[in-house]
Amino acid sequence: MFEDIIWDGITKADGCPEPYVRFRETMADSAENDRGPSIRPLFRRVRCEPREIWMHYAMINCCGFNDRSFSTPLHHAAQRGSSKQRINFFLDLGAWRTLRNAKGERPVDIARKLEYEHLYELLEPILHHQVPRSDLMQMQKEFHNLIRERIEEPIRRLSLRLPELEPLLELKEPKMFFFVPEEWGSFIYWLDTSGKVPKLISESRCYSEKGRGQRHVITAQGAALEAEL
Repeated sequence: MFEDIIWDGITKADGCPEPYVRFRETMADSAENDRGPSIRPLFRRVRCEPREIWMHYAMINCCGFNDRSFSTPLHHAAQRGSSKQRINFFLDLGAWRTLRNAKGERPVDIARKLEYEHLYELLEPILHHQVPRSDLMQMQKEFHNLIRERIEEPIRRLSLRLPELEPLLELKEPKMFFFVPEEWGSFIYWLDTSGKVPKLISESRCYSEKGRGQRHVITAQGAALEAEL
C-alpha cells in the first residue's frame, strides 16, 4: 500500500539515491535563492513505489540536507516577504502552512514577526479538522515513542525527522505515509476525529521482522496495540 501524501523525514544525503539527492539539493537551492519556477519541472504528482519516493511532489515540505533549522521553501519565502505569486507557487505544489521549523514557527508566524502584512491571510492555515493543540502534541509524543520502539536503530543512525501531526489538520483526508529508508519499515497513519476523543491510527510494518505489521490506536492518554497485521 502506498499513499499520496508523504512525510519525508530524511535529513542527510548519505546513502540516498542520486536522483533523490539532486532533487532535494536543487529544491533547497532554488528556495533559498528565490528561484522557485526552476523547480516546477521536477515535481510530478504520481503514485509510485516507496523506493521511488524521491520523485514525489510532497518533498516541497522538505528542508535542505543537514539543515537543522527545518526551514522549508515556504518558510524561506515568508522570511524574505516574497510576493503572493511566489507563495501561491509553493502552495500549489502542496506546501503545508502548519509545518513548523526548529524554532516552532509556521510560515505565517515568520511573516507576522517581520510584519509582512500582504502575506498574513495567504499563509494563515486553513484547517479541515480540529484537535486541541495540547492533545495533538501529546498524541505526537506517543506516536514518536511508538516509532522509536519499533525501529530505533535506523532513526538514530539516519537522523530521521519524525512525523509532525499538525499538517494532518489541513488535509481533507488526514492521512500520511512515513517510509523509513533502507527497507526498515513504514507507517501509514491518520486522524480519526469522528468521536468525542480524537485518535491517531497507525499501521506499521517492520521489514526486519519479515514484514510483521501492527495497528495502534493513539490518544493523548497513550498508545494501545489494536491488532497484529
